[in-house]
Amino acid sequence: MGPWGGGTSSSVEIWSFHWKSHPPQLLSEGTPTFPYQVECEIAQGAKEAEGFDIVSPCSLQLAGGAEASVSTDTTYTFLEKLPGFDDTFDSTKKCSFVDYLNIMIKLLIGIGAVLAMVMIVMGGMEYMTSELISSKEAGKDRIKNAMLGLVIALSAYLILNTLNPNLLDLCLDNLPRAEISITPEETLRNRSGSGICTPVTNGPCSPTSLASAFPGNSNFAPAPFNTIAGQASSICNLESHGIASTLSGVDKCADGKAFSFGLFQINGSAHRSSIPACANAFNIPAGHGNSQGNHISGGYSWTCTTVEPAYTQCKNFLLNPANNIAYAAQLKGSGGWGPWSTYQSCNDPGEF
Repeated sequence: MGPWGGGTSSSVEIWSFHWKSHPPQLLSEGTPTFPYQVECEIAQGAKEAEGFDIVSPCSLQLAGGAEASVSTDTTYTFLEKLPGFDDTFDSTKKCSFVDYLNIMIKLLIGIGAVLAMVMIVMGGMEYMTSELISSKEAGKDRIKNAMLGLVIALSAYLILNTLNPNLLDLCLDNLPRAEISITPEETLRNRSGSGICTPVTNGPCSPTSLASAFPGNSNFAPAPFNTIAGQASSICNLESHGIASTLSGVDKCADGKAFSFGLFQINGSAHRSSIPACANAFNIPAGHGNSQGNHISGGYSWTCTTVEPAYTQCKNFLLNPANNIAYAAQLKGSGGWGPWSTYQSCNDPGEF
């Protein structure tokens, strides 16, 4: 028997439906029949429903057109209220069940403390009322074990709560997100040939993921650089550590916004003529070159400026892993690994 919650209309009260037998099936066109009995509960009592048309296995419709839909109430009501908790909790709320577990942990520690005291009393009575040495030793052991258990339970909670109360929170959604980024100093080191040339092990920049975009083998390079995908993965690692959301920390326009994006750090300004999404995203001062303008001494900025909303469109396009990889493969096909200065970190040691 499955519960059905109801809807309302201007002339209909709230209904709650309970199928006494199997749910209804779809009916063919014509005068509908009601082969299954429906129990409808109203505020004043219960009666057999009449004047309903079955419109699907998951909804009913009043003859007047008002629809009765399935109840989606996600609120749970405790049979007995827990200390420190409301009478009800919504199961769709973030960490709702974890909040319940946190309360239960404190309750269990409290129950453990009460049981420890009971065991201490029992051990004391055993020690005082017995004349046998073995019984007295058993009573002493009972007291010691109870006190040890109590100390362990309370100490664990107190130590964690003292160090960091968040350690007692079982809700993993509250943990800070770990962010891995490539620093400007590391980027410059990679571009100068001092970076570590190695493929990414997983994610969109792993050799397996890049195999379709960068097919082929290299007969002169050692493993894992003997495939073009392995080489591409190494370039991606040097450029962004394989993080698709990477914005360059050294390729910036005069307004402070990056012009190199994504896995392979595609220069949106330099390649704006061949990337439609970046065509109108950058403004280069007259006489300042065609890539990103002139370098501004004393920092990582160039004289280009960004133009909204085209800049955001360009950035989002190149931050998309599929778009970034596809354009990187296009660059590799026309110019080898030369467009990436980080290639020096793989070329100088003779990796590939």
